[in-house]
Parts: sequence; structure tokens; C-alpha cells
Amino acid sequence: MEKLDSLQSTWDHIRKFLSDGEQGISTHLISGKFPGGKKKIMDMAQTLATEHGYLVYRFPGNIAQESMPYQPFNYILNAMYDTVEERGMNEIIRKFNNFFTDNKGLKILVIIEGIERLNTSSQDLFLYLSRTALKLGFSLIGTYNETKRNHGDTPEFNFIIVSATEPQIHIINLREANYDDARFYTQMMGYKLPENFTLDLFRLSSGDLSTINYALKYYEDIGIINDRKEVNEALFRFLPIPPAIDDYYAKKIADLSETEMKVAGTMALSGEELDLDVISRITSVSKSDLYKVMESLDSSGIIAINNFKYRISGRRMTDIIRSKVSDVRKLDLADQLINSSAFDELSLQTKLNILRERGLYDRIGEIIRSKWKQLINSFVSPMDLIAFLDLVEDRLDAATKRYALLIRCNSLYFVGKFDQSLKCFRENDFSDIAGKEPELKVASALIYLGRNDEAAAIIERLLADKSLSPEEKVMAMVAKGSYLLRTKKSPQALIIASEAMEIAKAYSLNEQIDEVLTTMAAANADIFKLDRAKKLYGEALEIERKRGKIRQMNRNLHDLAIIESFEGNFQKAIDMLKELLENTYINGDLGIRTYAVYNIMDILHIIGKSQESLSYEKTMDGLLEIVQDNDIRFIYNRYIASFYTEALDFAKALPFSERAVELSSLTENPDWKSLSESLRHLIMFKMGKISELDLKYFITDFNSLEDFIPLYLGFWSNIFVMKGMDNEALVAIKASEKYSEEMGDFSSKLTTLLNKIIYLLTTEKFDEILKLSPLPKGTGVRKFDYSVRALDAAMALKSGDSEMFYSESKKIVSDLWDGSALYNVMFYPFLILGLAKAKFADDNSVIDLIKGLFTGKRTSAEMAKIAEILTR
Repeated sequence: MEKLDSLQSTWDHIRKFLSDGEQGISTHLISGKFPGGKKKIMDMAQTLATEHGYLVYRFPGNIAQESMPYQPFNYILNAMYDTVEERGMNEIIRKFNNFFTDNKGLKILVIIEGIERLNTSSQDLFLYLSRTALKLGFSLIGTYNETKRNHGDTPEFNFIIVSATEPQIHIINLREANYDDARFYTQMMGYKLPENFTLDLFRLSSGDLSTINYALKYYEDIGIINDRKEVNEALFRFLPIPPAIDDYYAKKIADLSETEMKVAGTMALSGEELDLDVISRITSVSKSDLYKVMESLDSSGIIAINNFKYRISGRRMTDIIRSKVSDVRKLDLADQLINSSAFDELSLQTKLNILRERGLYDRIGEIIRSKWKQLINSFVSPMDLIAFLDLVEDRLDAATKRYALLIRCNSLYFVGKFDQSLKCFRENDFSDIAGKEPELKVASALIYLGRNDEAAAIIERLLADKSLSPEEKVMAMVAKGSYLLRTKKSPQALIIASEAMEIAKAYSLNEQIDEVLTTMAAANADIFKLDRAKKLYGEALEIERKRGKIRQMNRNLHDLAIIESFEGNFQKAIDMLKELLENTYINGDLGIRTYAVYNIMDILHIIGKSQESLSYEKTMDGLLEIVQDNDIRFIYNRYIASFYTEALDFAKALPFSERAVELSSLTENPDWKSLSESLRHLIMFKMGKISELDLKYFITDFNSLEDFIPLYLGFWSNIFVMKGMDNEALVAIKASEKYSEEMGDFSSKLTTLLNKIIYLLTTEKFDEILKLSPLPKGTGVRKFDYSVRALDAAMALKSGDSEMFYSESKKIVSDLWDGSALYNVMFYPFLILGLAKAKFADDNSVIDLIKGLFTGKRTSAEMAKIAEILTR
């Protein structure tokens, strides 16, 4: 069950964090129902941090929704640099990195409240900042208000799932407030209240902390609580019920002067935090008079001030002000905003909202018709854009409504709601205003959904259309290439992409060239023409970097990293994937993040860092809850099944192999079902769940190449070796040699060579072993490097040098076994050492024990016996 924290334990934890820090933790995320006391804890954290010498930067999070892209981060950077700017993502990242690097050694705390109200791009940037905080040594605290709406399959809930997978984030889950929390809350507010008063207050408010806060202020107003925040016993006979909070503040607002109401109404209407100069220009109130107005509004609790910027103190207050402003007055205020010189300084979203407030739907329609593509690309988020369309659509003319609907269909596509986007596009014809682009979106959505045959039919029909523009034709050909790659028809994908490149170059279609290059690169990589693929990916990346196409850059970086790993440049590949992983926190691409995490795990396993590989398991599990991609789900489950198979832990391997079999039927790859069924069969045999090997599961012919094949064939060759089935083992080895040579994958070649060494030792073909010299050394693949050392020791024993054999055996045992568990790298070198003792010292003890381990008897006691025999 999820641990729920009290207000006091939460504060104790935050206080300790700011005083002592936590190893490996840079960020705290306080999650709970509204209100819950999170704001007061942030107030106390800010005060404590300042007392401890921190520089504190805080985004108050009182917004209903972001009114400009990356609003919290621009807000904090403006405070850091004493500027008033609106920056894009790349500039935000650069500025943050520069600031923290320039101020290294100083204690810095960044607080971002109300994360649930941020769009997904800003939520991703918060996660990115949490990773940066760990590297650059600053502290980050966020708050998140849980609602019924942000549970389930929503971007907001996804944020919590992903946050829980991040090791640098400590999530604190606040419980619903009980009496102890209410008492601690009043103490945090500085009140010194007797127990009976606090109990009455708790019952009166039904435990709602917001109501308690308001009631306390009301009792101060009427004198029941004095200026020392103590109860005036002389006045306290019974506890009067406070008036409704709306009535309380409505009275305060009713008492405002005309100028005060004008300023408050304008600020409520804009919905933004504004500086004094902008407010003065919008309201035509002089700055000298405005200072007095702001002082009055602040003392009434109507506004809040932060870094010389002013805002209405909360959403509820904004609603009350707006409800008290007459419709005529609202129109007048909106006119002042629209006609002021400061209107152009407001964000696009705010402008549209003000135009809607004024009822200027003709002007809104003009923007929608003329800038529909720009709206999709530059609005705060596609979902915010959809919400805006919901508010205005009924007031638009028929022609504009079609543009609004086109924007909606595209927005659904860009947020990954492919089913809804598909339905939207298919129910409407936009060809007269958007050409063939909507049909191409339909085809792409179908490919993402795995409905490749339907996508292919649309693409072929489009390509047969003689009226296609060159640009549309190139994009249709890229879509076809994507379909062919998904269905493992890589040579055909390369042909269609090459044809698309000819057209793109002939018509100077520079916007499409990088996508064509990427398709060509992917097709070359798929058929293991790695040098060619690297060159093409590099060309595509150069274009994308110049144009800031982050999503495409990430995908190309990912594929380049895989090529580096295929060539044996493992650390370079890991570094690229980790860099890519950081980038995905900028643009929120969970799909490519999932593939990057999987490939990091795989490469770490290849080079023998198996425990580090498994440290990503929690992250991967969280991502797979969100990402609806059966390909990566299959690949990951097969990977974990093979991981534990190689570690001889078959009980752990079995459920993953069974899940891989289930998922294989949902994918397009023709080999995956047979490969996963074969792996499951081997695992069940090794566990003793079936008594005989069924050779119908032994596969040596594959429809496509992939790097799992040599590992898979190695599992079969080793079981054949253990059972004395030498001919079958040789067939597996030969097939593995064929496929690893075709692929050119460095680690696959090493895997094949290692399994061949074991086969040759078992069958006593020592001359063949000598012909393998010189064997690669220092490859970075730990199981291979230690196996080569074991082979050298074995051949020394064969020549009579038992001293060298036992000396090297002791070193290998010392390096690979810590006395508590059997790691996956151990099977191969220990098997070779055991075979050497059996063949050259007539001692089968190690081999007998390894056979036991290999057939499911996996215990530390048996491993201890093996270690003792090899080192005595």
C-alpha cells in the first residue's frame, strides 16, 4: 500500500532535506489533494532555505493554466537574470545551465507549485530540471494537487507515473487532513490556539484546511483572535460560523474605489502576472496613483506581489471579481486591453481569450483561418488549444468552423491520441483547405496503431494520384517507407526513400529532406549496411540541428547510438543514449525515451554491468504503463526473459517469456512469435516442466536479421552441448556464424565465437581452438573477455601448467563472484574452467555442478562448491 505522509512528517522531511540533503536525491514532489497545506509548507521551506543561505526562486503556481509557453521557467529565469523575456525551450535550458554553472558552490532552491496545471511540455521540463539539479547540485521542490480529473489515462497522471520512475525524485504523498494535520497547520500559520478551540475549528470546517485558513482570518477580523494570534478568551463564548467565503470577499470587493476596481478587474480579465508599467499602460492609471492602489489591494488580500510583479491572489478571487464586474464593465475593460499599446506584449493565448471575452469572434476567426498551422505549432499545448476551440466553436461561421475542426484533428494527432485523430480526420473532408496532408496524417496514425495494411492502401492510392504536389508526393513516399520498415521490408523501404530523395532534390524541398534521409538511414541500418546508415543519419542530424527539430533529432541520435554499439563502441553508445534520455525530458517524447532506456539496459548487460542494467527496471515498468507500443513491450519482455535465462534463473525468466509470447501475436514481425515460443520451451525444459526437448522449436532460418538471433542460437547450442547432442550444437553454431557475419554486429560475433569455443572444448577439437588464435582481447564485453582468460588457463592446464591454471582460476573467481549470488557473466568462464578440469585433470566435479545449475538447481551453495573446487 502506498505510504501517506502527515503534514508534520512532510515538513520534517523537507526541513531535513534543506539542512542535510539526501544522497542521490535532487528533487521533492509533494502530491496530495487541494488544499492540503502544500502552499504553507512551501512558505516555510522558502523562509528556512533563506535562513540557511540559499538563493530561492519560486513560481507561485496560482495560474488556472499556462498563458505562455514554459511560463514557470521563464518566470524563474526572469527573476534569476532580472529580465522580462519570453524564451523558447532551447534558450531556457541554456540559461538554466549557465546560471547553475556560473553559481556552482552556492546553495540554490527552485520551487514550482501547481504542476498539475502545467501543460505536458512544462511538466517534462520539470523532470529535465530534476536531472539537471542532480548533476549541477541545486535543490528542486514541486507541488502537485490531485483531482479526480488527473487520475487515469491523462497527461497529468502520466506525469506522476513517470516521476515515480525517476530515482532522483522523492515523492511525498500527503494524506487527507485529519485533526493532527489541522492542529499542525494552525501552528505553521503561527497561531497559538487552545485544544478545545482547535477541535471546534476542525469540526466546523469538516477538516478542510482552506476553510480553516479563511475562518482564522475571519476570527481575527471580529477580534476573537488577537494580533498575537492567540484566542481572546473574553470574547470567546461560542464559535460563530463564518459567513460564506464568497460573501466575505465580495464585501471587500464592493468596498473598492472605482480606480481600485478598474485595476483589479483588468488583472482578473488578463489572467496573467503583470508588472507595474504594463498595468499602468493598460488601465491609464499613473504609476504614482497605482502604487497606492496596489498597496490597498494587497492589504485586502485581493492581490499578491512577487518580484515586483502583481497578480490576483488566487483563482477563487479571480472568479469573485469577474462575477462582480458588470457585463458592460467587462466589455469596457476588454476594450482597454485590446486597444492599449501593451496588448501586443501579451501571449497569443491571452490575446485570444481577451478577444473572446470581448466577443470579437470575427477577429478570432481571422486568426484561425490565416494562422491555423501556426496555432498548432505555437499554442501553449495542443490540449489547451482544443479547450479554447471548445469555448469559441459555436460562435464561428461555417467556413471558420472547418479550420477549427482541422486544428482539432491535428492537435489530437500531435498529442498521440491516434484513435481520436483518425476518427476526426475520417469524418471530415479538408482537402480544399489542406490538400492531401490530412490523408497522410490518417496513414501515419494507422501505422502508429499497427494497422499497416490500411495505411498501405491509403498511401498507394495517394501515390497513384497524378495531382499530388511534389511535396505531398515526397511525404507520401516517406510514409510508405515507414510502413515498409514496420513490416520488415527494408530493401523496399530503401528503394522508395531513394526515389523520394530524387524528387526532394529536384524541387528543393528542404523541409522534407531530413525525413527522407532518416528513412534511407533506417533502411540501411535494418539490412546492416552500418557505414552507409551512419553517414545518412549524420546528414539528417545536421539539418535537424540547424532547424531545431528536436523530436527528429532524438530518433536519429537513438539509431546512431545503436550503430555505435553494433560496432563495439559501447561506452560511446551509452553516452549518446543518456544524452538522448535527457533530451526526452525537454520535448516529452515518451516513445523514444522508452526505447532509449531499453537499449541502455541491453548494452549494460552486454558489457557485463548487469546490476546496473536492472537498476532501470523500475523506470521501464513505469514507461510501459503509458506507452502503447507492443513492439517495445515485446522486445523488453524478451530481453528480461533472456537476461534471467543467461543468469540461469529460469523461474524468473519464465513469466517474462510467457508475456513475450502473448505480445508477439500483436506485432508485425514474422519471427517474433516463433522465437519467443522457442525461448519459452527452452526455459520450461531447463526448469523440468517438460521432460524432453522438442526440436520443432529449434529454428535456424529467419525472415529478417536482428541481434537477438546469435544469443538465441547460443542458448540452444549450450543445451545441446550439455546433452551431448554435438551435431545439433554444430548446426546452431554454423547458423549463428552466418547471421552474425551478415549483421556485422560486434557483440553478436563475440557471442557466436564464445559458444563455438565451448562447443570445441566439449568435443575436444583442440586443433580448431588453436586456429581461432589470436582471439580478441579487451573487447569491453566482460563475459567474453573473462572467457578468453579462462580459455588461456584451460590451454595452460592442457600443456601441464597447473600452477597458471589455478592462479588464473582464483583471479576469475575473485572478480566474478562475491560469495552470495550467481551473475550472468559467470556461466561462460566457469563452464570453460570446468571443462578444462574435466578434460585435462580428469575431474568432472565442476561440470556436474554446472549441469545442475544449468537445469534449474540454482543455489549459492552449489556456486560456493564450484568456487572452492576452482581455487583449491
